[in-house]
Amino acid sequence: MGAAAAPIAIGASIVGTGFKLYGQKKAEAAQKAALEREKQAIQEEVAFIKRSEQEQLEIFDEQTAELFGNQVSAFAANGVDFSGSALATAIDDQMKAEDQRGFMKEQFRYNRRRAELGIEARNMQIASINKMSGFNTMTTILGGIGGAAGRMNFTGGAQASSIGDVSGGSASQPFSGGPDVGSIA
Repeated sequence: MGAAAAPIAIGASIVGTGFKLYGQKKAEAAQKAALEREKQAIQEEVAFIKRSEQEQLEIFDEQTAELFGNQVSAFAANGVDFSGSALATAIDDQMKAEDQRGFMKEQFRYNRRRAELGIEARNMQIASINKMSGFNTMTTILGGIGGAAGRMNFTGGAQASSIGDVSGGSASQPFSGGPDVGSIA
């Protein structure tokens, strides 16, 4: 490489490294922004699940109370003594309603927790991007330095033009000039 070309090659390597760093930072920022938007959507989902749980349980409680009120009224209107099998039926219905209500609460809790885990996963991804950012920057800079150094001739002599030149042979016979290992006798 000529003396005038070396500074141009080194400068191009430095500029290329700068563009790589800029691109990496833009990509990191875009990825983090996308993850933040996902987190926002999941947070809205969690809020919706909480509102839905409250509303659905209120509706269930109202309908259950109305059902039990109608059941007791029907027993009374028909002259059924509210003891024995009639009482056992009412208690059994109430227990089933409580089981159903518990299942509904558990389902809402599960949905809420699953969404919250999505938020935690996005936070971990953002933390990973932040942690790797410095490492990526360092390796890009070191790669740029290595590229610039590779364009400089530190040997002070002529550079080899082919692998064969290094061993003293020619390009057509790269391993000539050493001991003959072709025949074992």
